[in-house]
Amino acid sequence: GGQTSYQLVGVATRPQPTPIPRPHMEPGSSVLAILSNHDPRAWTGSACDGGANATCNLRLFEAAIARGAAAGAGAVLFPEGYALSPDFGTEPWISPAGATPCAAARTTQGDSPLQSGLACAARRQRVAVVANVLVRMGGGEKQIREVVIDAAGAVVSSYGKRHLFPSERWPLGFSPSSDAPTVAPLLGGRVGLLICYEGVYPELSGDWSQVDGPPTRAKPRGSGFR
Repeated sequence: GGQTSYQLVGVATRPQPTPIPRPHMEPGSSVLAILSNHDPRAWTGSACDGGANATCNLRLFEAAIARGAAAGAGAVLFPEGYALSPDFGTEPWISPAGATPCAAARTTQGDSPLQSGLACAARRQRVAVVANVLVRMGGGEKQIREVVIDAAGAVVSSYGKRHLFPSERWPLGFSPSSDAPTVAPLLGGRVGLLICYEGVYPELSGDWSQVDGPPTRAKPRGSGFR
């Protein structure tokens, strides 16, 4: 088939006096909004201090989704899970492909407000969301997982980080996933999912198997997207 092209719109985290202008659209292109200039630990005052960072970051992500949708974006992309949970807290994983996390915030293992909140925001704004969350799997292991949510709030694809940065194993205690290289549908095209360190892992290891395939890759990193 044909190749999908993407135009990028930065979604700043500070309030702006005017709406984000809609970009000029080339025929056959789609608009991606990307969160920029976000310091997940910068909260001060009231309920946004300390352990409430994740709650306040989620509110900011929801606002970014709304701003991206208002700018005409078909999808909003977010950084690696530390941008939501800078204190490395995890929640139960409820977002396999086919799930509707907006309707399933509570599980027998506890609440999953971040996954649910992102899916609800996607459905509310009618825009796809590509986000990264720190989660606990059914067996108790902690993983770093990417989730692709469509404009109806349903999960169309997910992927767990296979190649962890050394500090993510110890002392943070995350486990690598056994997921196969994953391709997700997005805005009429396909994107391969990589997470942060996995973008340089092929150069370090000589193993290019994970990135052979589609020309477009969604790669969240700790401070943004490449």
